[in-house]
Amino acid sequence: MLKLLADSVFSFDVEWIPDPKSAEILQDTPPADGPGEEARASFEALWASARKDGQPEDFQPYLKTILCRIVSLAGILREKVPGGDCSLKLVSLPVDPADPSKCDERSC
Repeated sequence: MLKLLADSVFSFDVEWIPDPKSAEILQDTPPADGPGEEARASFEALWASARKDGQPEDFQPYLKTILCRIVSLAGILREKVPGGDCSLKLVSLPVDPADPSKCDERSC
């Protein structure tokens, strides 16, 4: 049990998916311009190359992060404010998932 908590605590989570560009370069898959069958084929090619002998064909092994692309980053900041109360602030990227320019990993 926690007896003492710092005045400021920040926690975050990063979500990533296999990068279709990695499969295009390493596995000669067709270019994938967005979600769909081309992207799925790219994912499958990367997973197939990472599977070990004896693993089922539908097994999705952990891929090295260098072969992946970040799709979401979120963090929460808990701060002690005067009077003993706490404030929480949620930060997430992309800020506007409906805007393709804000979903580009380089823009985050």
